[in-house]
Amino acid sequence: MQNIWYKILLLLIMVTIILIFNQCGDGTNKYYNGTKLENIKYIKSKNIGLPTQILIIGNNLLLIDDKPLYGSGKIKIFNLKTNKEISIGFDGSGPGEFIQPTSLNKVIGSENAFTINDLSLFRVTKYSIKQNKIVMNNLYKLKGGMPIQTVLLNDGRIIALGFGLTYGRIAVYDTTGTIIDEIGQIPPHYSKNVPTPIVLQAYEGQLRVKPDGKIYVISAQYSDRIDIYTNKGKLVKTIIGPINYVPQYSISKVGKFPVMTLDEENTIYGYIDIFAGNKFIYALFSGRKFKEHKFQGHFVHVYDYAGRFIKTYVLKEDISSFSVDEVNNCIYGVQHYPQIRVLKFKLNNKL
Repeated sequence: MQNIWYKILLLLIMVTIILIFNQCGDGTNKYYNGTKLENIKYIKSKNIGLPTQILIIGNNLLLIDDKPLYGSGKIKIFNLKTNKEISIGFDGSGPGEFIQPTSLNKVIGSENAFTINDLSLFRVTKYSIKQNKIVMNNLYKLKGGMPIQTVLLNDGRIIALGFGLTYGRIAVYDTTGTIIDEIGQIPPHYSKNVPTPIVLQAYEGQLRVKPDGKIYVISAQYSDRIDIYTNKGKLVKTIIGPINYVPQYSISKVGKFPVMTLDEENTIYGYIDIFAGNKFIYALFSGRKFKEHKFQGHFVHVYDYAGRFIKTYVLKEDISSFSVDEVNNCIYGVQHYPQIRVLKFKLNNKL
């Protein structure tokens, strides 16, 4: 009898060990396994050339198109109910025109307004969607800081990531486009002698703001790092993803100015895009090597604003940028490989 009980106990111990191993593994399994999502719809348009950024506002899908086709504009707006397409933002430097549009973001506190930054013009343009029409509201010429990612706050100030900052991670501009502050602790770097602009280039990523305006979130495309700040610039949490990877780079000079040079052989794409929702942060993880020249991924990691990991969505198709429709429970993503298109994924369970 004792021998039987001994065997039963031994079996229970073995089962427990197996269960613990399967659940925990090396601690990274959760980042690569999760709810699988298949694409259920393509957004079709003959005018799309090279979409780079995407945003959902109400029933509208917005795209920045770096290489628009057939004389269309660089900004595309699709009504998801009527399938109507509007094209704005033609090439140029005048009002409503763009040379190098980027940073497509919703205006904080608004349900129908968005902004686009122009890297070449250092200019932010604000638009609103009214009765299926696109109205240009304001132009903001930003002075200093070399802004790359911008968000217009509900009080009229603009916050931005920039390569020309001197001591902070985030630039704060007033309504005239003048820098009034730099906030946010910059990420750690391997030497005290590394200039701040070099560190900011190495940790280049996306700047998103929680819809209530209280939290700022910054991803890093050459690292699996996400930093969460209060709207005063206090760093409250740093999220480290599955590979705990830091940017690999060296410093060279162009004339008298130091510049960051990526280690193209060893650099890995980390969190290449991010979305700040009402309750959760959604982060698109790549994990691919820079030298493969495939800026895309199919793992969407979900965190809460305390930095706790919630779950992983595994997309059937790779995408390079995305936006979450929290009302209709969908993810829309831009795909570059194997073909250029816009995909839709249905979130089949609520968080």
